[in-house]
Amino acid sequence: MLLLLLLAPTAAVAASAERCETYIRMASAKTGVPAELLRAIGRVESGVGEAGRPWPWTVRDAGAHYFRDRTSAVRYASARIAEGRSNIDLGCMQINWRWHGAAFRGPDHALDPAVNVLYAALYLGQLYREAGSWSGAVSAYHSRDPERASRYRCRVVEELWPERRTVDCLR
Repeated sequence: MLLLLLLAPTAAVAASAERCETYIRMASAKTGVPAELLRAIGRVESGVGEAGRPWPWTVRDAGAHYFRDRTSAVRYASARIAEGRSNIDLGCMQINWRWHGAAFRGPDHALDPAVNVLYAALYLGQLYREAGSWSGAVSAYHSRDPERASRYRCRVVEELWPERRTVDCLR
């Protein structure tokens, strides 16, 4: 799938990649969740290319699939869900269909970058209130299993501050 992105016209790829960034800024302003934190999570979750920019048409189902457009991503996700698969992550922020699908009208809604990023910011804010820290919120965003949560938190910290990974990941 990555090859499809590389073959897409550069301007179209840049415009699609910018969608996540735009909605990250908007969701941050609306919710108070730090944009840098949302951006780092987006890069970990759906980042593509050398810059690792979040990609709105990402579907993770037994591996990451990066689609050229929303229609292709929706078609793929809808087919997997129709087959009974639910452990699928969607969009810029890779919202998991099994745990959060009921919040959306369907895969097309979940893959809308504005909806996807705002939902992630609201969810992260809820986790922050529960955990009392952004570190705890980031950990829970991925998993409630302590080991998996810790590994994920370290990946996000590395995106935020590559030079501080070994220090901050131990907390």
